[in-house]
Amino acid sequence: MSTRQSLLVVIFTVVFLTPLFAQDNQIHTSTTKGMVYYHIKYTLTPENTLLPNDPKAVDEFGLKRNAKNYRNEIIDEQSINFKENGQFEIFIPVEKFPFAHHKSGYVIVRMPQTLADNEYSVHSKDPKRYDYVAEKQVLYNRIKEMKESGKGSVDVIIELNPYVRVKSKNPLELELTNRNVFFRTAHGRYIDYVGQLYSPKPRINKKFE
Repeated sequence: MSTRQSLLVVIFTVVFLTPLFAQDNQIHTSTTKGMVYYHIKYTLTPENTLLPNDPKAVDEFGLKRNAKNYRNEIIDEQSINFKENGQFEIFIPVEKFPFAHHKSGYVIVRMPQTLADNEYSVHSKDPKRYDYVAEKQVLYNRIKEMKESGKGSVDVIIELNPYVRVKSKNPLELELTNRNVFFRTAHGRYIDYVGQLYSPKPRINKKFE
């Protein structure tokens, strides 16, 4: 490859590919019953994403199979919580996640469960709950394929509540108080858009239709 061709490759990479994986980091809000929820659109890449069974995450959080507490469980496609309720989690190095002030380690990004019978939520009895579980499983499989192939990216919506504090209101600045964040969900369903949550039910997630 000539010097000129090498230079063109570098220019193409910087100008065209870098923006594809650049993080937006724009803070979006949604207010429900007086509570403000903060969320962002985040681009997962092979470089910033660890799967649930990654040895680094397993060692960091002491994870294992068939743990008594799901917080210590390796929650991937082999987990009963994933198969029945669509729950899973991934990990992002703190230095690659905005608003994380921790010096080292990983941020846990957890997909909440879609429970079949939850006395605290009438939405868990929604007959479409199995579709909602399937949507979450599809998302996980896309992330897994991206990571294992080492190619591409997956845009996700991440909710920063409840472990977040407002450092400044104008301009708005946030800081995580814990290394736990969540995929945005409502009524048992993953929400794939930013901004105000539609009531009383979230809009159709077109990418899964």
